[in-house]
Amino acid sequence: MKRLFTTIFWIFFLVLLLLAIDQYFLRVPASQPALSAVRTFYLDFRSRLPAALPDDIEAVIEGAQWKPIRPLPPSSPIG
Repeated sequence: MKRLFTTIFWIFFLVLLLLAIDQYFLRVPASQPALSAVRTFYLDFRSRLPAALPDDIEAVIEGAQWKPIRPLPPSSPIG
């Protein structure tokens, strides 16, 4: 039980940490050039992320269907 609680705690902690970093890059103005570059990249990435998500999950599933593979021609025996 202790191990389960520890795992849940660390997952919760990491999610909160990611949310804090997200809000930091969204709200804090960049004063240094390196932070400005990271913030610009992150804002651009975050604005493009919803556009990359598919509108229809069924289209994604159909696109991921396995296609049959041609069998390889028999090889000649060695020797």
